[in-house]
Amino acid sequence: MSLNFETDGQTHTHIGQLAKSAKYDNDENAVEELAAVVDEFIGNNPLYANADYLCAVPPTKADEKNLPVRIIEKLKNFKGSNVSDSIVWTSKTESLKNADGADKLEILKHSGLEIAEGVDFEGKNIVLLDDLYMSGITLQYVAMRLKEAGAGKVYGLCLVKSFGNK
Repeated sequence: MSLNFETDGQTHTHIGQLAKSAKYDNDENAVEELAAVVDEFIGNNPLYANADYLCAVPPTKADEKNLPVRIIEKLKNFKGSNVSDSIVWTSKTESLKNADGADKLEILKHSGLEIAEGVDFEGKNIVLLDDLYMSGITLQYVAMRLKEAGAGKVYGLCLVKSFGNK
């Protein structure tokens, strides 16, 4: 939806600043504003608006609520179902931040992504929300696993894109 920083690499874009405030300062007003932006974006894009499910990239720890989960919980206009609780990491302990592409994929493969059996993903279209797009590997991996579970199409949506890209 936006870059994290303006082209000077120092000044956050509006959405980048909101994401930073929401994620690191626990600013609920920033979460509300991001939810409104995501709601509008999804509503204006038929591929997203007509999806069956909305899913946050799961938090590292199953008992926490990451920014994508918090945003999805505040959406007012999405007509599909939120299936974020159906996807969890069971053993994600290693950070992807400083790993290279192939290493990131290996880390994710060993992170125990589990998809609950109680949700019918067969042929369903899913919007997968993440807060930060760096390399796209996490989004790609979760989408691949959703496809393995029977999903029809998986559309990625990220709040901000970082400049660093390994």
